[in-house]
Amino acid sequence: MRYILFILVFAMLFCSCVSKKKFDSVKYNYTKVSEEKYSLEEMLGKLAMENDSLKKENILIDSLYRNEREKNLLATNKKENKDYKGKKKNTLTKAQEYDKKALFMYNFTSYISWTAKKTPKFTIGIVGDSPITFYLTAYTKGKTQGGVPIVVEPYKAGFSYQIVFISALGMKDFSKVKKDLEGKQTLLVSDNVILDKIGSHISFDVEGDKVNFNVNKPLIEGAGMKVSSKLVTFSQN
Repeated sequence: MRYILFILVFAMLFCSCVSKKKFDSVKYNYTKVSEEKYSLEEMLGKLAMENDSLKKENILIDSLYRNEREKNLLATNKKENKDYKGKKKNTLTKAQEYDKKALFMYNFTSYISWTAKKTPKFTIGIVGDSPITFYLTAYTKGKTQGGVPIVVEPYKAGFSYQIVFISALGMKDFSKVKKDLEGKQTLLVSDNVILDKIGSHISFDVEGDKVNFNVNKPLIEGAGMKVSSKLVTFSQN
């Protein structure tokens, strides 16, 4: 009888230990799953906020683009009015326009200072297809900046660039590009003034047969680069 009682007590104690181990294991797994779920929810929340921000910027870009198109249409409709003092319609061919823009782009390298550590090459990334690639490649062939060769290539996210040119076709990707370049010393140059209000460092503007450009000195310096006062003066003439 005592032997049977001993066996029963031992069995109860053993089952109790096993149950406690199972409980601890289940509790650990539950805690781990809960933490992973919280981390995932937090990450999804951040992604939702980022997507919402990108959508708002894209809506703003579309609005600015429509406004610019309406201004150009207004200038076309009033071009015969001698008293009209508005913006002149672009009279340059695409070849003339992008040849001038490419020359300006090349000259920007002489008026902007990059204080970050030197890289093996000075890279200019082009976002979207643009005629400027052909002319800029020709102007920079065999040229150097800061003792390293200048290279013109299509923009790729995650790579290092000293200058990034946002073409008219690449304008839709401006928000993504700008986010990818946060914290980097990269000069953002846009094909037109549409992006001037939302983060472009230098924006081109064509009026009549003249290519102008706007320089946002505070934004350039805020990105860690230095801009010559001469470039600012040139942009105002």
